[in-house]
Amino acid sequence: MSNANAHKPPQSLDQCKNRGYTNPTREVIVSGGGIVSAASVQSQCGTDSICIVPESLTLRMDGNLNVGALIIRGGLDWNDNSQSSSSDQFLCGGYVVVENNGSFEMDLNNSANTKTGWIYIKNSGAVHPGLRSRSFGTSKDRSSSDIPTMIIRGRKLTRTWSLLSEPLVPGDTTMVLMHNPADMGWRVGDRLGISPTEQAARGWGQDVVIQDIRDDSTVVLMSTINNYHRADFQTSSTTGNAALLSAEVVNLSRNVILTGDDFEEVQCDPTLPEAVIGEQTSVLGCRCSSFRSKCHVGLHSMQKFDGVTKIEDIRVEKCGQRGTL
Repeated sequence: MSNANAHKPPQSLDQCKNRGYTNPTREVIVSGGGIVSAASVQSQCGTDSICIVPESLTLRMDGNLNVGALIIRGGLDWNDNSQSSSSDQFLCGGYVVVENNGSFEMDLNNSANTKTGWIYIKNSGAVHPGLRSRSFGTSKDRSSSDIPTMIIRGRKLTRTWSLLSEPLVPGDTTMVLMHNPADMGWRVGDRLGISPTEQAARGWGQDVVIQDIRDDSTVVLMSTINNYHRADFQTSSTTGNAALLSAEVVNLSRNVILTGDDFEEVQCDPTLPEAVIGEQTSVLGCRCSSFRSKCHVGLHSMQKFDGVTKIEDIRVEKCGQRGTL
């Protein structure tokens, strides 16, 4: 089965995009017995509320969930068994934050699973008291003994990049790498990025998709190569040292993607307090300064104070909040 479009958001994810600020403030504490389904949580919370999973409950991510914001004080469990192998799945919120002794555990490291889990942080105006706007992570009080936990594992790749062992020329439809694609964990449908190799930063890179991997490790591409990419192996005539002048090839496909609405320019606020005197930056938002009138804001991920965070083999995009501490 090919997952050539696995890196593209499913059309159903469009419902998560910002349709105008809603700034959800109504808190809804999820009710149920022990384990609650995504459908049950959706019916209780909706997209206009801050949805709170209490200590006594575990949210089983067995379907899509789109809420105003999500606070997890109990548990969230998202794995290959809870996600259908036939469709992508998403979790959307203005922020998604683990508090107290809550846990967010997401493990989609089943090599047979070709579907993607999307975590979408939308620009809804929701502001968490600890992690602020458009946030994903864990938060606790400095003085408490709580240990919020976030563990996320995507499909494991032994290597995420390699080098060309033979040059590519325009019109090529196959590629030979220095490492065996199967040993690296690469597979049909993966999207690859090829770096440019012309001098003085000229030239263009290209992204391609794997159509097939032959027994001799040759990678067959779904499209033709547009530019020349070097694969030179030279020895210095003066030092005898080897030089490797070869294009990097990076596997861009991940089956867990943390994404969200596009960046926006936020007007500064001169009334916000400085976090550190003299740095002209605030934790409460975009503070005006002698060199700043606007801030560039996307999603951000963090662990505030103590806790456990392990995130591996996923892609994070549209992230960063330049000008906000």
